[in-house]
Amino acid sequence: MNDMTGFDCFGGVSIRPVIEQDIPWLYEMETHPAILQRFRLNGVTPSPRMYAEFYTRGSSTAYIAFNVDSGQRIGMIYTFGTDANERRTSVGVVAHPEMHGVGRIYRGLYILADYLFNHLNIDRIFIQAAEFNITQYSAGNDRRLDLSKLFEAHAVLREDTYMGGRWWDKYVLSVSKGAFFAHQSTLRSQVELDYESEKDRRPILERHGSSAATTLERAGMDANPLETPHARMRAVKDTDLHWISHLFSTPQNRGSMRLAMLPPIAEVSGELLEGILWENILCQFVVEDRANEIPLALVSASNVVWNNLYLSASVAIVHGMLGDEAIAAAVRKFIDYIFATFCIRKIYLQAREGDDTFEFLKASINGGIVPYLRDEGGWSSGWPPFAGSGTRVSSISRSDWCGSAEM
Repeated sequence: MNDMTGFDCFGGVSIRPVIEQDIPWLYEMETHPAILQRFRLNGVTPSPRMYAEFYTRGSSTAYIAFNVDSGQRIGMIYTFGTDANERRTSVGVVAHPEMHGVGRIYRGLYILADYLFNHLNIDRIFIQAAEFNITQYSAGNDRRLDLSKLFEAHAVLREDTYMGGRWWDKYVLSVSKGAFFAHQSTLRSQVELDYESEKDRRPILERHGSSAATTLERAGMDANPLETPHARMRAVKDTDLHWISHLFSTPQNRGSMRLAMLPPIAEVSGELLEGILWENILCQFVVEDRANEIPLALVSASNVVWNNLYLSASVAIVHGMLGDEAIAAAVRKFIDYIFATFCIRKIYLQAREGDDTFEFLKASINGGIVPYLRDEGGWSSGWPPFAGSGTRVSSISRSDWCGSAEM
C-alpha cells in the first residue's frame, strides 16, 4: 500500500487522483501528436482553459499512474459511464509517449481494477479499442503481458472511428471480476519478475507493453502527423497567448482570413482573449522551427459545417518569415492532417485581394503539377457563411488533395 495515495504499489507503480498541478502535463500529453488523434480529443485542440474544465468541474474519476521511486508520471487512467445498479463501469487508459512500449501503464490499470472489484462493488469493467490497436488484447501477439486471457469481446462497432483518412471498427471488450481474480496470481508473478529485472537494470528481452508508434505504422498511418523535416506543430499553451496577441496585431496578419472578422486583439486579454482565439475553432497549432523551437506561424481550422463537410483554414505568419519553406511544408502537412483526421470534403481559404500571406499559401499549396487550390471567385454576400464581405475565397477539395473523395 502506498501511504501517500491509499492505493497499492504494483511493480514499482501506483496511482493517485488527478490534481490541479497535473493539468498542464495532461494537456501536453493529450495534445501530443502521437496521442491527439487516437485518444478522446479525436484530433480537436481545446483551449487550455476549456481542457482544464474537464477536471475542475468536480471530476474525481481520473487517476495519474506514476513511478513510485521517482514520482515520474506515466499516464492517465479514468473511469466513465459507471452504472451502480448494473455494477459495471468503463475505463480509458493513455500513456505518455515517453512511456510507450514499457508496459507500466497497465500496472496502473491493474491497481485500479483491483480497487474497483474489491472496494466499489464493480462486477465488470469495459474498455474500448480501435481496430488497429486491438492486437494488444489478442492472443499470440509479441507482448509479454498477455491480456487476452482477461478480456472478452462484447461487440464490434463497424466503421465507428475515423482516423488516417479511413474508417476503423471499434471493439468493446470487458473483464469480469471472476476472470480478473482467476488470473491475478499469474499477472502478479510476471510483473514482479519484470520489475526485478528493471531494478537490476537487466534488459527485458521482449516487448511487454503498448506502443502507439508501432500500431500506427502497422496500420499505414503517420505516427507523427504534425512534423516535417524542419518544423513541428504543437497545440497552443497558455504561455503562447501573449505571442499570439502580438502576431494577430501585425498589419500583415490583421487583414487576412479569419483575423479580419475578430475584434482588435491588442485590446483584450486573459479569458476573453482565449475565448476569441478559440471561437469556432476545431484545431489550431503553433508552427515551430525544429532546431531552436522558435515559433514561426499559427495554423487554424475553424467554422466547420458538418452537413456540407467543409471548414475554413487560416495561417498567421511571424513578420519577416513570409516565404519560409519550413512554413510552407508545415501548411501542406496541416492540410494532410485535416483530411486524415476529420470527415471533411473541402477546405476554404479566404483573404483580401493582393494579400501577401494568401499569395504565399497559393504558391506553397500549388507547388506541384496539380493546382490543388481552386479559385472560388469573389464573394460579396457572405457565402460561404464564414466569408466576410468583399473577400476572395479559394478551396482545396479532398478529391484533388488525396486523390479520392471516399471517406
